[in-house]
Amino acid sequence: MALRIKLAHEQEKRPPTLRPLMDEAIRKGLLHDEHVEHHRRLKDRQAERRQLEEEMASEFGWPPPMASPVADPQAYCKLLAETFPKLRNHYAHGSSSLTFTVVLTFSMCRDLIDQLFVP
Repeated sequence: MALRIKLAHEQEKRPPTLRPLMDEAIRKGLLHDEHVEHHRRLKDRQAERRQLEEEMASEFGWPPPMASPVADPQAYCKLLAETFPKLRNHYAHGSSSLTFTVVLTFSMCRDLIDQLFVP
């Protein structure tokens, strides 16, 4: 619903579904990886690992690890656009399960909604 409101689709008789809405928001630059807490935590862990690899290379006289390629700043959001519709359908069309990942899912939804409406 947040995407429908932000992208001015809420009054349409048959508004786009979740995937096209997320794709549109990404294309318009409304969603970025850096504003998703889970992505930031993953990125921090990756940086810690890289630092450890550099320290080990230095200590043992190995060549330094290769630099990571510059990533698409919306790659994580694009992945969410691909997976969220499946997750939404899983819960919306009947499921008796709530797994431990539901908190992570709600957290990511909050981060995406905040990007749409919080300056």
